[in-house]
Amino acid sequence: MGKLDKATLLNRRGIATVRFYAESCMAYIVRPRVGRDRRGPTSVHDEVDNQRISGNRNKRNLVLLVRKNKPTHFVTLTFAVPSDALEAAKSWNKIAGKWRKRFNGFYVRVGEISDEKNLHFHVLCSQDVAEFLQVNWRHGFVDSHKVRFGDLGKICSYMSKDFANPNRPFQRRYVASKGAKPRFEEMQYETMNEALDGVADMSRDALSELEVSRRQTTFGEYGEVSWNPKSDN
Repeated sequence: MGKLDKATLLNRRGIATVRFYAESCMAYIVRPRVGRDRRGPTSVHDEVDNQRISGNRNKRNLVLLVRKNKPTHFVTLTFAVPSDALEAAKSWNKIAGKWRKRFNGFYVRVGEISDEKNLHFHVLCSQDVAEFLQVNWRHGFVDSHKVRFGDLGKICSYMSKDFANPNRPFQRRYVASKGAKPRFEEMQYETMNEALDGVADMSRDALSELEVSRRQTTFGEYGEVSWNPKSDN
C-alpha cells in the first residue's frame, strides 16, 4: 500500500518509520513490536544495559555525522606526558580555538585510554584541520592518514568501541564541530519491505549499491540502509 496519510497513522499500530538522511547517504527504519512482550520490559535501572543502549545510539549518530561531512583524514594525537581527561580536554580546546579563528574545518573527536593507560585522541577531520594539527600539536605525537569514504564505517566502529564502557575517560562519547549535525526526513509505511522500497526510490542513483541490514529485536524490527555517493564510485 505504500506511504500512509496522517488519518491512517492515527488508527494504525506497528507501522514502519523511516528516517532518511540524504546528506549522510543512510536511512534507518524501525517497525515497533505490536502487543506486550511476554518476557517483561528491560529494567530502566540496569546501568550496564543503559550504557549499551546509549553507546549504540551515539555510534549511530557518529556514523551519520561522519558520512554527512565526509572527512578525508584520520588523525591520532597522543600525549608524551601522562595527562588526565580534564587536562587533555583543555589542551584540545586551546588548539581548536586557534584554528577556529582562521577557518571552519570539520572534525569529530573521541578520547580513549590504551591498554598502557596512555590517553589519546582519535580525530576524523577535513584536510585543513589535519594539516593544522600536524603543525601545531605540541603535547606529543601526531599520526595522520588520508581515508576513503568507503572506509568511514569501519573507522567509526573503531572509534566507538568503548562507547558502552562506563569507565571511558570522557563523559561525552564524542565532540564535533558546530553546525555538522545531519538533517533528516521522516516517513511512515505499512511494512518493512515497503519502507525499503521507499528508501530505494529516494536513493535511485545508488540502487545497485544499497547495503541493507535487518534484525529482529525484543521491541520490534530494525533496519539500516546505506549507499555510497556518486563522488565515491
